[in-house]
Amino acid sequence: MRRSTITAIFDDVSGIVGGTASCNSYTGTLIPQDGFFTVGPIASTLMACAAPEGVMEQESAYLAALGATDGGYQWERPAGKFNHSRPVVLYNGR
Repeated sequence: MRRSTITAIFDDVSGIVGGTASCNSYTGTLIPQDGFFTVGPIASTLMACAAPEGVMEQESAYLAALGATDGGYQWERPAGKFNHSRPVVLYNGR
């Protein structure tokens, strides 16, 4: 959606995910599960944003999807010129 930003920082050291979900900030717990992880209960601030139109619906859908992954997230360390010291997160749709 134009004029809205969703961010997610997955911290494998602290076991927390957090960011902005368009209008509100959020945080959740990373729960290890058979080499993958799920996102535990998500808490967010409770601001209401009127613009852009549909932003609150987008935010609700994003947070619901993030919390309903059922073990589909996996850490991966990328190779090549984008090799970071921190892993990236992949979602494989398990």
